[in-house]
Amino acid sequence: MGRVGGPRRIGASLTLVIMVLSLPSQVFAGATVEPHYTHTKAHGSVPTSIGGMTDSYEIRVTNVRNVSMTGVIVYIPTDFELINESASEVGWIARRLPAQPGVLGGVSWNGREILPRMSATFFLSLRNPDVGLFLPAVETFLIVQTYPGGALATREPVEITYPTRLFGIDYATLAFTLVAVVFLLLLLDGIVSLKRQQKMLTAKT
Repeated sequence: MGRVGGPRRIGASLTLVIMVLSLPSQVFAGATVEPHYTHTKAHGSVPTSIGGMTDSYEIRVTNVRNVSMTGVIVYIPTDFELINESASEVGWIARRLPAQPGVLGGVSWNGREILPRMSATFFLSLRNPDVGLFLPAVETFLIVQTYPGGALATREPVEITYPTRLFGIDYATLAFTLVAVVFLLLLLDGIVSLKRQQKMLTAKT
């Protein structure tokens, strides 16, 4: 588990996120956020997770500049609860950034560099916010890539949906299974009817 950063580091991070939030949209590039739930289920273009559950979020950051990236900061929407954070490579030092009025809390990683055109993967274990049955929420993560003398950032949406489950099976999987069963029953009925007709024709001849 990461440590909470010192006052100077926290102040610098808060100043950075305020600057990043004011950047024009064309500078946002180079990172993705994907919950583990999306890895195992079929969904649309927006990554999806389930309200109220604890999920593992994979943050993949790619260095799109010609200089080494010196750090990564992930700002987490306030409705989530941060459980744990980690990185795919040793040497990254994680520090938690506390929430401030009007500014999201988050996690920063430093201690290594990401070379140009290379990538690194970070993980957050988060408890998702609760949502209503017909009221899915789209939450936006802000990923900041720090470089000597500057920063890039990416805003990545994640949809949180209602936990529509029956006997431990989500409704989408259940509906697909029911459609498959109905199709098989119709197919079997067609085969039986065809054989019955063939027998009738054979008997007449």
